[in-house]
Amino acid sequence: MVDRLDESVILDDILKYDEFKSFYHNEWGTRKERGTIIDWEIDPTCSQYAIQGFSTGNNNTYIRFRHLPSTLNDAFLAAHEMGHIIKYLDKQYIQFDKAKTPIAQIYKEEELIDMGAKLGSMLDDPLIDSFLQDNYGFDPAYFYTRVVIPDVSKSLNSYGDSPYEWHIFKEALFYSQFSLQCDAVKDVDALRECYQLKEQYRISRPKVARIGEELYSMSKENGYDDLIKQRRLFKEIFNKYRIKSIKLSDILRII
Repeated sequence: MVDRLDESVILDDILKYDEFKSFYHNEWGTRKERGTIIDWEIDPTCSQYAIQGFSTGNNNTYIRFRHLPSTLNDAFLAAHEMGHIIKYLDKQYIQFDKAKTPIAQIYKEEELIDMGAKLGSMLDDPLIDSFLQDNYGFDPAYFYTRVVIPDVSKSLNSYGDSPYEWHIFKEALFYSQFSLQCDAVKDVDALRECYQLKEQYRISRPKVARIGEELYSMSKENGYDDLIKQRRLFKEIFNKYRIKSIKLSDILRII
């Protein structure tokens, strides 16, 4: 069950952290004064620790947590999800839609929305994390080593590469995203853990790792720090990769 709570209830414990307090007042204060609203929610069954999206029945965005945020990791997650919302409000993100081709019609809408979200996250998540680290003193590596790496490592022990190319490509997008995020890690021990997870991928899911490394290299060579570079990169990706012999550009299009 999803509980919608007042912002003060959700944020009270994490506003004690200087990193989040500074981020909130500098990046969100003026937007809030202009009447921009986030619906804050708690859902113990949430598939992730925190997610953001659009509220049903209004044009508000929401941020949903699995539990009330209280730790510095929780504060980082809150700032990260707010970062996505800020990029949306500032129109600094790429949108995807179903391609206008007959073959695209065989794909379910939710499949395409999920793939579009994974494509966007591959670039937006590293950019947001670097911004939070460089401007507000957050340490994303702490979250990676305490949460992301243990969770992913555990899942890699359960099975190898998926038999479905669609799933392999989605996971390769995460591999590339994680590799880009690791580029900003400064702590040597945390960086070692990042490399160890990537090595685990190469052993357990070699197809994912191979495509993920290609996507990572393409992102680094092209650059991805503005919308022009991102559009160029995604066009290259859409023309290069195929799912069951179907080019991605025949499945998804950039709006």
